[in-house]
Amino acid sequence: MAPLPLPATPSPSTATAPVPAVPSATVMVLRDAPGGGSDLEVLMLRRNARSTFVGGGMVFPGGAVDPHDHAPGLHDVAVGRSADRATDALRLAEGGHAYWSAAIRETYEEAGLLLESDVTPAACARLAGRRLDVELGRVLLAELAAGEGVTFDLGAVHYFGHWITPAGNHRRYDTRFFVAAAPTDQDPVHDDREAVAWEWVRPAAMLDRVRTGASWMLPPTEACLRALAAAPSATALLADLATRPDGPPRLVADWGGVRIRLAHDPAVLPGDDADEIHDPWEHRCPT
Repeated sequence: MAPLPLPATPSPSTATAPVPAVPSATVMVLRDAPGGGSDLEVLMLRRNARSTFVGGGMVFPGGAVDPHDHAPGLHDVAVGRSADRATDALRLAEGGHAYWSAAIRETYEEAGLLLESDVTPAACARLAGRRLDVELGRVLLAELAAGEGVTFDLGAVHYFGHWITPAGNHRRYDTRFFVAAAPTDQDPVHDDREAVAWEWVRPAAMLDRVRTGASWMLPPTEACLRALAAAPSATALLADLATRPDGPPRLVADWGGVRIRLAHDPAVLPGDDADEIHDPWEHRCPT
């Protein structure tokens, strides 16, 4: 029998173009563990098993940056971080404020929490009833906040890391991760569409569940949990991030992405020269 012919190598003109990575934002909402312990807990959502992306997986609240996030909108009812400061912190040429806007909006849509906001219980209840309207684009969160006299402290929502889905995947995201304290007097409520459950969990306990196969998540989520698991408490971690300068932060390589160097990190991490990373980190990503 004659040998089967080898498949032809696609020419540059016929090769499939790389799928572009969608700009996205996600938030790790933290609190100190109840009972006065020195550990922290992070809010995690379980995705709907029927979802075409991370179906049944554990995630932090988040999603794609949409066109409305690029408008002044949310920053008109925000304090603590200007658009220029947001752009510098993310090492972008422009548009950094859109990631903070998406972070605030997605946490409201998916988990029902108004991050770092000055909001009365009555206004919070009224805004809770408009989540679907915001998600479907019938009204903007900034408009609702302005109508209720609500302001957001973007200075208390801290940039944490940056991961991009490697090339070759059929769906790719260019995601900025943020950290914020859990709002007081607000309880999470999953949207029961994209997310079907929520829980406060210690990072180490969730990592154990991943190791045993009881839960699953994407690698960047696991990388973030590993960093959180080493923190002494939510209070200490948030205080550390709050002391960072407004300009580009010091970054360390972490599982194919980068994240902020934390006070509890060792002096030198594998692959890190203890200096700020200047080269484009995506060159470090496995393909």
